[in-house]
Amino acid sequence: MTSQLEQRVASSSKSIGSPLRPERNVVGICVHSIARLAAAAGLLVMLVGVARAQVPLPGDISSTESGTRTWAMLIGVEDYEQCNDLRYVRNDVRRLEEVLMQRGGVGPAQLLVLADDARSAEAKRPNKANIEDQLVRWLKLPLEDDQLILYFSGHGVRDEAGRLYLAPSDLDPARIEETGIALAKLHELLQSCKARVKLLVLDACHAGSAKDPEAKDPQTALNEELAKPFEQANRVITLASSTGEEKSQIWSAREQSLFTYWLVQALKGHADANEDGRIDTDELYRYVFENVTFIANEKLGGPQTPVRYVNAEVPGVPTVMEMRPMSWRERVPEIANELALAMQDHGLSRVAVFEFSSDSLAGEELLRQYGTFGRTLADRLQAELVKRGGNRFSVLDRATLRRAIDDMGLDVSDMGSPERMQELSEKVGGLPVLVQGKFESRQGGTLSLRARLKRLDQGDIVATAGGPTQLSVDDWAQLGRSVELVNEPPTPTIVPSVPSAPRISLVSTKIDRLDDLASGAHPFSRQSKSPFRVRIMIKGADGRYSEERRGVIQGNDYIVPFRKNEVFALEVEQNTGKRVLMRLLVDGLNTLPQKYEPGSESATPEADPEHLETHTEVDPAARPRPGDPNKGVVRVVVGERVALDEARPWVLDPAELQRKNKKFWRVTGFAQKLGSLGETREFTVVDAKDSLAAHREYTDQLGIITMAFYSAVPARRNARGQLGVLPGQVRNEVIEIVDGPKMCGELLGLYTIKYVEAQ
Repeated sequence: MTSQLEQRVASSSKSIGSPLRPERNVVGICVHSIARLAAAAGLLVMLVGVARAQVPLPGDISSTESGTRTWAMLIGVEDYEQCNDLRYVRNDVRRLEEVLMQRGGVGPAQLLVLADDARSAEAKRPNKANIEDQLVRWLKLPLEDDQLILYFSGHGVRDEAGRLYLAPSDLDPARIEETGIALAKLHELLQSCKARVKLLVLDACHAGSAKDPEAKDPQTALNEELAKPFEQANRVITLASSTGEEKSQIWSAREQSLFTYWLVQALKGHADANEDGRIDTDELYRYVFENVTFIANEKLGGPQTPVRYVNAEVPGVPTVMEMRPMSWRERVPEIANELALAMQDHGLSRVAVFEFSSDSLAGEELLRQYGTFGRTLADRLQAELVKRGGNRFSVLDRATLRRAIDDMGLDVSDMGSPERMQELSEKVGGLPVLVQGKFESRQGGTLSLRARLKRLDQGDIVATAGGPTQLSVDDWAQLGRSVELVNEPPTPTIVPSVPSAPRISLVSTKIDRLDDLASGAHPFSRQSKSPFRVRIMIKGADGRYSEERRGVIQGNDYIVPFRKNEVFALEVEQNTGKRVLMRLLVDGLNTLPQKYEPGSESATPEADPEHLETHTEVDPAARPRPGDPNKGVVRVVVGERVALDEARPWVLDPAELQRKNKKFWRVTGFAQKLGSLGETREFTVVDAKDSLAAHREYTDQLGIITMAFYSAVPARRNARGQLGVLPGQVRNEVIEIVDGPKMCGELLGLYTIKYVEAQ
């Protein structure tokens, strides 16, 4: 938003003060240049570290600050007995209830909903008796360190003497004093409530209400009138949906009131401007104000301006809600949905999603801190936007954008130039906005995932979306570190007691431990004591893999020199005595083929198997299914780029090794057929531009070999020095099959090997 809008926000309310050198790293010049450009311009999907080391226990009473509990009472009246009915109030109340429980962790014991829908028992209907009884009872519950959220959506009215009331469902317009909820009484109850902060939210006086036109309605009281009496209430912050002669408008396209829609979106995490995992009162109001005023004027044809009153005794800028982290697989679709809606609201026809950046890191250091996890998120966000674009907007492929940047020779200094950005837009056929973001920091397993739509011509922020994200152990594995975990305790998992709350794994402690382990030397430094031993073997002129190529340990990195046209294999020993599964990525590509059954989505959602320019083979293990027109044929994509936890694993079974009288497993290349008739395409070192990863337009992991070992869950069965791997000669060998990535249990070890051109 513009500075003019910021001035409007400020003036509309009062508030209380509130070790490798880059040229030797094979990951590539392409990655470095993009990262440097993006670091300055912020043209990327945002992953901002939240400075929080702990995740609240599911089912716990929500706490926004140390020792603070949140109590919430939500009142919504849609159906009136003698007044005009309202629209979408039930939606407003239930969606607010959901966000408080699922995102804020407010438990059922601290949340009361009075609504007139089918879910409400008779005692929870929003009539006068129930509302008054529950207000008296509920406002006594918070203690001095607690906070209260009181929300009302319905009619506000005045009696003949001008006194103000909230209208319950059984309000009699002829007897307002007897049948209404007097604001004077509510003021008294809030004054006596012990909570140190009380947030009163009023979404009343809805435009677009409807009932029998002959019905007798009382004189309507506008939101500002309803809110103003609480201006001097003790420790109360009042947020009202409109001011002046405005009414609270209905947004039929979203089936909610305009004000409560943006209130809910704010509490989902999209209002967290400083990315600290909390929504404070300033962030909440600013986000709601900006979005309500814009949509009201641009889409609904009339002004609506939320107002806020802050009592002088309110301490600082209180936190409204501390958000619970979600997995990135939940968070990214939500972000995509928010950005897609913003594209439509602002009439934008085209967008591009770039990778990630950091204000403090670029190039090599950016990759060392965050590995390839940002690319995984960007891929998924782009795929989700494509799904939502339809015929409304298109999504420019990032590879096209990267080529345009390289062709133009854009430098860091160019990224702040509207003229150069306009040139970039024109070069790719017109691009009004980019997704903007950054890596800032990470605390344990918690990140804040944030994305912004930014105009290329003016630099304005069109929309923001995001929230805290909990990394899994597999997510952490994409950060490019190396550790061993064979003797580590298993990761605990707790099922939340809060209804409908997302399942949360308590992995923060585990990831803290992983960080500690990864701060030491690469596990290969003590390989003689390791249960996993890995050798890189070079194929000789006689066709045998007889020469071992050793690397150099630099901190947590293991660096191996290769020469162009060398053919290599990986030999693996595992001495756990148990069946182990191994996910193996070379240049970020899975070394086992990914299976796609007819009609299914691909392992990487952005890829449509029908349009992939890849080798495809039939999996001999597949069996025909009744009525399947393809007779059980499974499409196999060789060398597919996948997230680590989606990669199909190799089977390392000691019993099978013993039967074959072998000492180790050997992986010679990218597998293209499995089973007893298995085939691989040999790992052949080539120039980066000729590699399979470059063919996939996925060069972020060039020069990186990732090996992740897991316990087996019982189942049914361009620059100088830059290299890459190309599938070479076909080899026939038996490749044991495992039924998909879900068979992997606990992570036992993670080895990252970097290879560079020998000097």
